[in-house]
Amino acid sequence: MKKIRKEILHRNETNDQALRSFQMMDKAGLRYDIDHIFGIPGEEEQDFFEAARMYAGLKKLNRIKCHLLSYFPGTPIVEQAHREGLIDDDRMDQINRGEIGDYFHSPTVNDKKALARINDFHRLYKAITVIPRPMVEIILRTRLNRYFGKLPTPVVIGFQILGAFKGRDYRFWLYAKYYFHRLTRHFLLRRLFREPEPAPATIPAR
Repeated sequence: MKKIRKEILHRNETNDQALRSFQMMDKAGLRYDIDHIFGIPGEEEQDFFEAARMYAGLKKLNRIKCHLLSYFPGTPIVEQAHREGLIDDDRMDQINRGEIGDYFHSPTVNDKKALARINDFHRLYKAITVIPRPMVEIILRTRLNRYFGKLPTPVVIGFQILGAFKGRDYRFWLYAKYYFHRLTRHFLLRRLFREPEPAPATIPAR
């Protein structure tokens, strides 16, 4: 993780500095989120284990928001990802032509094994705020993390809801209320503006 941050991302902060920042917020009683970026060239499974152990020890962590790395045309990281097989020739050409979307809408990792491994830890990180730290260590030591990718989405959402209750994550409930309002409005508008059904044909009386 340290090597990736310094040599690939050109960021100089250390793991210890990041951890101390989180611990200071824990001590002050400030709740916070963490963004975790997957798909960085050079990352290894050990980096995911290391991150999971750090996240599991944080007391005021609300949630971990997971993303895939977004590539910008002409940047050195695009060529490095191509060399390591994370993106293929077609995807590299799309990126350099500016035809790829953001991480919400366009997957940026082609390798199926890498994607499966990312999905396992993605779902583990979503649940990690409600799993006791000793249990997280057992999961990692026995490699049970391999099965988190197979968890149904409703179960993962359930973990997130539990985490929101535990941390009194008001922003989570604001998002939930917002999306509920959007869905309700969508279906109401569909009913209001639905085209009326044609009247049944009538046969004139003779």
